[in-house]
Amino acid sequence: MILNKSNYPSIAIIARIDSSRYPKKVIKEINNKSFIQRTIERVKNCKLKNKIYLIIPQSSDNDILKEIAEKNNILCYRGDKEDVLSRVYNLCKVFNITNIVRINGDCPFIDNELIDYIIQEHLIGNHDYTSNIIKNSYPIGMHIEVIRFEALKKAFQFANLKLEREHVTPYIYNRPQIFNIKSIIAKENNSDLRLCIDYPEDFSMAKKLILKTNDKFYKLNDLIKLIRTNEELLELCTRFHKNQSIKY
Repeated sequence: MILNKSNYPSIAIIARIDSSRYPKKVIKEINNKSFIQRTIERVKNCKLKNKIYLIIPQSSDNDILKEIAEKNNILCYRGDKEDVLSRVYNLCKVFNITNIVRINGDCPFIDNELIDYIIQEHLIGNHDYTSNIIKNSYPIGMHIEVIRFEALKKAFQFANLKLEREHVTPYIYNRPQIFNIKSIIAKENNSDLRLCIDYPEDFSMAKKLILKTNDKFYKLNDLIKLIRTNEELLELCTRFHKNQSIKY
C-alpha cells in the first residue's frame, strides 16, 4: 500500500475522569499542564495521522475533558461509560473512519515516532489489527493499537464478555484464526518499565521524570536510557507491573 494522507488513520485518545484506582488522574497537573494535555501534545506530533479525537463518557463529570479537547483544537466524541468498544465503534461509524489508532489518555510520555511506526506497519501490511501489546516488550504506557473498522465491527457485533467490551480489543487479538494480526515486538525487552499513570504513586514518578527531562519530549530509547542509568527513576518506574494484553 502506498502511504498518503487519504489513508492515514484517525487517532482516538480514550479518557475518563472517574478512574477507580486514581480518580481524576488525567487532569492532574505538573508544571501547569495536565497528563491528558501532555498525551494530546505528543499525539499531535504524529505525521501519519488524520484527525485526533478525545473519546469520553457521556456523563457530565467528564465535561472538563470536552473543554480540554476544545482548548487543544481536537475533536471530542462521547459514548457509553463502560462499553468502550461501542464508544470506539460508533466513533468510526459516525465519521466513516477506516482505521483507528487507540491511545490511552493516561500515557503522557507516549512516543509519536513509535505511533507512526506502528501505523506504517499496519497500513503497509494491510492488517486487521496491529499493536505492540500482544507480547510484553515495550514499557507500559507505550500502548498503541491500530484497528481496521471491519474488525472493530465484528468485535462490536459478537463480543459478549464484559472485559471485551470494556477493553475494546481482546476479542480481536485473541482470535488470530479470524483476524489478520500483526504483533510489534521491541528489539530489547523493557516491559518492566512503567510510564503510565495508574496509581497515585505514579504522580511522583511522572514529576521526577519530567524534572529530569526538563519537561521536553524525549524519544523512547532516550527515555529508557535515562531511566536505566538513574537508580531513583528506575525504582519509581518499576514498582508496579501489569500485562499489556488480556489473554483467555
